[in-house]
Amino acid sequence: MSNTTSQPITPLQKRLLDSSVAVARAISHDANLNYRGHRLYQGNQPCYFLAAHVNDLTFHSRHNHAADHASTRGKIDSAAIRILFSDRELHRSLRPDSEIERLLFDFCEQVRVESIVPNHLQGVINSTRLNFHHWSQLYHQNGFTESKLGILLFTLMQVLYSRLHGLAVPEAIADSIEATRAGIAPAIGHALKALRESKTDQPNFAQHSLVLCQLTSELVNAEMSNEEEDGGDAIEEDTKLLSKLALFVDGDIEDNPVATDITGVSRVFQEDHSQYQIYTAEFDKVILAESMVRQALLQELRQQITDDASRLHINARRLAAFISNIVKVSEIKGVRDRLEEGIIDGKTLPSIVTSPQNTQVFYQAEFSTTNDCAISILMDCSGSMQQYAHQLSLLFDTLLKSLGLAGIPHEILGFTTGKWNGGQAYKQWLKQGQPAHPGRLNEVRHILFKDFNTPWRKARLAIAALRKADIYKEGIDGEAIQFASQRLKSRPEKRKILFVFSDGCPMDTATSTANDQFYLDNHLKHVIEIEQQSAEIEIYGVGMGIDLSTYYRKNLTIDVRESCIFSVCRHIFSALR
Repeated sequence: MSNTTSQPITPLQKRLLDSSVAVARAISHDANLNYRGHRLYQGNQPCYFLAAHVNDLTFHSRHNHAADHASTRGKIDSAAIRILFSDRELHRSLRPDSEIERLLFDFCEQVRVESIVPNHLQGVINSTRLNFHHWSQLYHQNGFTESKLGILLFTLMQVLYSRLHGLAVPEAIADSIEATRAGIAPAIGHALKALRESKTDQPNFAQHSLVLCQLTSELVNAEMSNEEEDGGDAIEEDTKLLSKLALFVDGDIEDNPVATDITGVSRVFQEDHSQYQIYTAEFDKVILAESMVRQALLQELRQQITDDASRLHINARRLAAFISNIVKVSEIKGVRDRLEEGIIDGKTLPSIVTSPQNTQVFYQAEFSTTNDCAISILMDCSGSMQQYAHQLSLLFDTLLKSLGLAGIPHEILGFTTGKWNGGQAYKQWLKQGQPAHPGRLNEVRHILFKDFNTPWRKARLAIAALRKADIYKEGIDGEAIQFASQRLKSRPEKRKILFVFSDGCPMDTATSTANDQFYLDNHLKHVIEIEQQSAEIEIYGVGMGIDLSTYYRKNLTIDVRESCIFSVCRHIFSALR
């Protein structure tokens, strides 16, 4: 429980979260467990009702302290075992109404599941206990124990954790809560005993938790009544604490699974059972980038990119070597047999019986690495992306050259619409009586800057089209990812990677007006979820100064103001490690 402002997640912290969540998926048996920003999700549904010491993945240290990282692993492990051992709907149906009772009820259930982790998951036991200890220290440091209400709740949580785990309260904390513990022990002793005895039975445990919550509520009410009689600043301090507790208890729980300013739930998409509709594809086009710009202007823009790149002195060969090393795939080159160590060769089993002295009965596979990888780069060419056109044209030109030098098959695509506000598709809809919920209501443009079969040197001219302002209109991301994914899937390479460069949510005015605000948003999430489940393609969201974790499980943010294109490219491909 901390009021520390969340800092942006660093590359090191992101690697920690990626590895920790991967382990959590194995523990919870939930392949859809992921994180976005500072929150855990099951698919697109946030993990609600986690206790205060588990509720967010904020890194409180600016210096990547080991304790802070270990605490984060503990939070993720705690969430995983909550999914594994707790019935969410049962817990939700019994949750009390008041903030304090809900806070404590959630805490009881979280501590219950942490206390029944089997011994063979010793790493989980250690990490969850370390996290609780770390959280307890933060609770102290942030002043929550300075009020009577704060110390009362803190004492109760410490005693409950101690009883369910069979552990002593740490000495430093025991000294600070001793007086409060002595005061509340007679009132809650029986309830604590019942909780410990029923911790393997969630329904029974929940009933005893409700009793403890009610007893605590009575203690709090009595304490606040005394403060009203005494006057002073105590009431104000407790009121502030209660407002903070309300945020920790319910946070961003709303009817919409994801409550942010850029995403939400589309009723139209839900009512259609996630079946995306296209009103008409008659006006859709797949178009070559160079055909969108006059040849003379294209040559001029190409020269601008060349001049800019020359001033930056980008070492494309060095970057090519770096990328090649990152995307290498191991394959079996051959087998060496008649060895004295390795894997036992089944063909030699008879000789083991007839000639026990013969020890050359093993074989070993010989591996080599190859760039058996295809990469697709997909750029959002909506209007808001125009501001990044200068840097992106340099970035893509560098990637084009480096991937070409590395011999890695690749293509560069873009997506936009033919017109603003619907174009011919929208006009057709108007003429046909404006039927309700028409689905996508604009003419899409899939732009080919470079396809897999075009040599990279020849494609450099097309990259210059990125600097033409009027190619940027609106963005229909979900269909663009489907288009790029299908092209990638047709490739023979083992590893297939798709980078999506974007600055936020999909947007098409005509579609949003005729359906609802989040229709395209929900389709994008649906497309990405399907592709992630198939695991045939690795999809990475590359945010232009924005966190795209709302949509992409694998994501990174690049600083669009960064002048060192080489560093930005390294950062992007480092995400593949």
